[in-house]
Amino acid sequence: WMSWGYLVNPGNHIGFNGSYERTCGVLLTVLGVLYMSTVLGLVVDVIREKMDQLKMGRNVLEEGHSVILGWTDRAPLIIEEIILANESEGGGQIVVLADEPAKDVIEAEVHMRFRGRMLGTRVIVRHGSPMLTQDLKKVSVDRARSAIVLSQTGGDADKSDALALRMVLALKSIGDLDGFVLVEIRDVDNEPLVRLVGGDAIETLVSHDTIGRMMVMASRNPGLSRVYGEVLGFDGDEFYMSAHAELDGRTFGELQAMFPDAVPIGVASADENRIWLKPSLGRVMKPGEKVAEDDDTYAPRPPADAAPGALPSSTARPPAVETMLFCGWRRDIRDIIHHLDRLVMPGSAIHRAIHLCTDAVPLHERDVKLAEEGLDVNELEHLRIEHFHLNTSVRRKLEDLPLEDYTSVMIFPDQAYEEDMMHSDSHAVATLLLIRDIQAKRLVHRVEAVTRAPRKSAERIAAGVTKWRDRALPPKCPMICEILDPRTQATIEQNTSVMGSSDFCQSNRLCAQVLAMISENRGVKLLLDELLSPDGTSFYVHSAKDYVGADEALTFYDLAARCARCNHEILIGYQDTESLETQINPRDKSTSKHW
Repeated sequence: WMSWGYLVNPGNHIGFNGSYERTCGVLLTVLGVLYMSTVLGLVVDVIREKMDQLKMGRNVLEEGHSVILGWTDRAPLIIEEIILANESEGGGQIVVLADEPAKDVIEAEVHMRFRGRMLGTRVIVRHGSPMLTQDLKKVSVDRARSAIVLSQTGGDADKSDALALRMVLALKSIGDLDGFVLVEIRDVDNEPLVRLVGGDAIETLVSHDTIGRMMVMASRNPGLSRVYGEVLGFDGDEFYMSAHAELDGRTFGELQAMFPDAVPIGVASADENRIWLKPSLGRVMKPGEKVAEDDDTYAPRPPADAAPGALPSSTARPPAVETMLFCGWRRDIRDIIHHLDRLVMPGSAIHRAIHLCTDAVPLHERDVKLAEEGLDVNELEHLRIEHFHLNTSVRRKLEDLPLEDYTSVMIFPDQAYEEDMMHSDSHAVATLLLIRDIQAKRLVHRVEAVTRAPRKSAERIAAGVTKWRDRALPPKCPMICEILDPRTQATIEQNTSVMGSSDFCQSNRLCAQVLAMISENRGVKLLLDELLSPDGTSFYVHSAKDYVGADEALTFYDLAARCARCNHEILIGYQDTESLETQINPRDKSTSKHW
């Protein structure tokens, strides 16, 4: 008993006087300290392990939920879109499985961003690796309606896609899935392998390629980026497909006036494996076929009256040779160039200005780099490429370029700044403002040169001023600028001078919106592929004067019928050139107005 007292209480031997007793007391005390420390350490480790397991969370016992595998800058944006999609159903469940960052960090970010805006949806976070089967079972991925595999935004694209492939292999090992898996891919060359491994349960989205195609289309059609911003995502009007028995036997032309709350844009097969956008007006709806619409709160009604009338006389503008400026080196630039080569006239050119920094591709290696990525510049049919080595955020460097002669400008996040979104956005906005300022000043100088020119009549001076104004003002030189950080976009929208100087493509948000839409409705993938294909049906923004006379007042139904019968086009909305407001699927389609 005395020995036990020496072990647990080091002060028990203080009263000993003999050297033998003191020596035994000291030894027993030292042994007691070591023993108790070991026991306490083991107890603390066991308790800490149990606490960590509690923090990681229990298995999720849900069905029909949405699963997000991985955590990147796009994950909160995807959650925001799915919350909006679940609002009409009273809410839902979103489960996030990620090994980085920690579970409590993700939960804190979700709470901070969506406090008071959950709209009935619960976000459940579990810690684990999406590449391990046991962790995937923890979130009941086999019973989910859809799972989104997010690729890492930084680092090597091939490495990121390899990790995504491992997640697909892990998902396949679980067995049959109730839903499907949407995999985000960074390099288009890796998509076939992922699809081969995943089979029918997998849908893929090459995020960089999708945004690149949107930017190409928007650069050639001012205002189109705002259309994409309105139709993508769940905040407003979005794409839906639904079958209506009362439409069987109706022609597609009749459908245009039968939906006061939606705009029919196409027809989908009953299984949604095929879709026909903008079919012929005489195409007859078959039983089971679905109407592709841009709103979810719609139902067919008796056809509204529409008086299309005839198009006003106008002079068609012949296609012209283009000279485009690309600022920044984008990883999938070869796909953008291939896409453009199929759209432009022969003799068109691309001037590529790349930032001068340690991570930038050297001037003499750029054609070689493109060849390594699968683009031989000598095989381009309509385009030629010229390279410039300069910092596009430095004015004196930009002034060496013929900025007043470009037909369009595209500003990409430079590859050197890809992992620093705020730096990338700052560089892109600085480039944009400098280009617009130089263009404006050169316009003034040329107008002054014309007005000071001797021996010219007033008519020739006026013609010269009109020529240079029409050639160099911003509306005649479309500009599209890619923005990565949503905070930058919010700042830009509050500055009317910056907002009016260019169209902006908020790539992370658009990618998140596309991923969320496909995860909620798999058939949307076919629709988006068609809209963004160079050979498919696309959105366009045209001037109202091409369709409506100066003093003519028409309803939306009248104008839609005119577009359909005269040009075989589908009218989905309109833009206000002064306020820059884009109105898709207007609610009042029966009131006449001057366009």
